[in-house]
Amino acid sequence: MKNILFILFVVAIAFGCNRSQNSATSTESNKESVEKNAKNEFNYHGKYIGILPCADCEGIETEIELRKDNTFTKKTKYLGKPNATTTEVTGKYSWSHSGNTIVLDNITDAPNKYAVTEGAITQLDMDGSPITGELWLQYRLSKTF
Repeated sequence: MKNILFILFVVAIAFGCNRSQNSATSTESNKESVEKNAKNEFNYHGKYIGILPCADCEGIETEIELRKDNTFTKKTKYLGKPNATTTEVTGKYSWSHSGNTIVLDNITDAPNKYAVTEGAITQLDMDGSPITGELWLQYRLSKTF
């Protein structure tokens, strides 16, 4: 009888240790997945420039500056339009839950979501989905500093 109790005791301890170890591994894995995203991995602050596609002009010259205080300035100019002027919008930006996409506040009539990668941001469509097709790369703004 003592042998059976001893065996049950050893099995219970082994099971408990294994469970604690799995829990610690799971917690560490979750911590890594939370920390490994664009917000935490890249130095994303700075200016991004490029010329985005335009349906009725030569392109939209675009500059977005992301600051450390979570504010932004977005400047756009429609190229090839008579009397084209630069439009400027300022506001705050926030991060998506995943930490890989920024959302520019104060912009409601145009795309306001950008996927953040190292050295670039890529404009997403109005629903926040990646733009696909042959032109997808043309929606990328490169970091200048």
